[in-house]
This record gives sequence, C-alpha cells and structure tokens, in this order.
Amino acid sequence: MLKFSYYWILPLLLLQGAVSAAPLLQVRTTSPSTPTNSYINSCILNDRGQVVIEHNVWLFPSGPNLASKEIRAANLNVKNIKAVIAQAELGNITGMDPIGGSTYKYFAYQKQADGSLKEIFLLNKNGQGSSNDSPMVEPLSRFIDSVCGVISAP
Repeated sequence: MLKFSYYWILPLLLLQGAVSAAPLLQVRTTSPSTPTNSYINSCILNDRGQVVIEHNVWLFPSGPNLASKEIRAANLNVKNIKAVIAQAELGNITGMDPIGGSTYKYFAYQKQADGSLKEIFLLNKNGQGSSNDSPMVEPLSRFIDSVCGVISAP
C-alpha cells in the first residue's frame, strides 16, 4: 500500500498515460479562411480507447479563442482497427485539395517503427479534392461517425 506522501504522483502517472496515447482515426472539420473568424472541430479515437472531441473558434483580429475538449472512454478493438487501417493505407490517393475552403476530412494513423505517426488520408466528405480508392474508406469513416457522433460541418 502506498504511503500518503506518495499520492501526489498518481495524477502524474495518469496524465503521462494520456499524453502518450496515439491517434488511430480522426475526423476534422475546418471553416473557410475568413477575416473575421475561423474554427476547427475534431474527434480522435486513440489507441488507449479514448474519444477526444475538440472545438475551437478563433475570433479575429484580436478576439479570444473559444475552446472545449471532451475526453470519454470507449471500448475499441484497437487490434482490429489497426488491421483495417493497414488495408486503407494501400489505397491510391489522387487529386488535390482546394486552398482556403472549408473541409470535412477523415484520417487514419499508423505508428511507424521509429515511433513517428504516418497520417493516411481517407475521405473528404465535401466531395472535393483528394480521394482514397481503398474499399476500407467507407467502413472506417462510418465507424468514426458512429463513435464520434455529429461533428459540426462548415
């Protein structure tokens, strides 16, 4: 049993575990570039079985940043998700994204041998720009939506 004097370290250990979580899947929406405000909303499913939903609004030119972050637990089968991501990574990505417009994009992530993360483009829900022809794109994007819920679109 821990002595009372060591209880201060428990929150640090919990925080350290949350910081080292790696993303597996993500949906991210952004507003078009405007001179008055912009926003980004995202939902990440990570390898620790967490769902992290963030909303940010930047008010320009000198306004505050409005932000929220919600973290909730999910029972994710990480091994199966990683296997499907490996198949999606084999898809051919074609096209170019328009500059300055709003986005509604889906991504998958693979941890590389050197510890870095490889971002894999899956889908632009706006239907413009890049596309990934892997048959795994639709199941992954539907899965992200089912876990994350509605992420407000631009």
